[in-house]
Amino acid sequence: MNDPDGALRQRIEDLTRQMRWHRRILVMVVTLGFGAFVMGQAAGPAAPEEVRARRFALTDGEGVSRGAWSLEPDGTALFQMTDAQRRPRASISVGPGGAAALRLYDSAGNRRAAFDMEQGEARLLLVAPDGKRAATLAVGEESPRLALSDKQGRERLWVALRNDSPAIQFFDAGQVARSGLTTFNDERGVAFVSESDATSHGLVLYGKNRSVVWSAP
Repeated sequence: MNDPDGALRQRIEDLTRQMRWHRRILVMVVTLGFGAFVMGQAAGPAAPEEVRARRFALTDGEGVSRGAWSLEPDGTALFQMTDAQRRPRASISVGPGGAAALRLYDSAGNRRAAFDMEQGEARLLLVAPDGKRAATLAVGEESPRLALSDKQGRERLWVALRNDSPAIQFFDAGQVARSGLTTFNDERGVAFVSESDATSHGLVLYGKNRSVVWSAP
């Protein structure tokens, strides 16, 4: 005999199981949707491909300025960096004509090192704490050279290659060439320049195409 009550109970149990699965699926869908929404909010809007401005400021966690990237009125692109006391410590600039420069400063604000590149010449400058004594290394199209300056900022010594020949030049306090040593391309010449007006030589020893094999005051 058929059991109407048993069939009804079985039907109710089947429906109950289906409702449980539906609830689980609904919970999973809601959870996944909420998670995707949260992740989307955390990621924020897509970053723009390009940002345009005349000045960008770099600040620390307390809002203290630590640097700036700006376009100066003369057209120079300038990036400056400071320490926590807002003292300038480094800068990079590119002028409207293409001249590029790097500057480094000590805690007192004195320029201690610089690198410049302009019109085919690259120049490195190292400065003592007094801001005067310095060493300059320059390499251009003509000749690489090293120049040393005294405590008054006057260049007193040059070491260079002129026409592919080594040359050493000494200067007096008035920056007049007083003595030097050089060899020519054929390596047959030595000269000591000693007159303050730089018109005569104290010693000359050339040879070959330079003539004057020997000379004296």
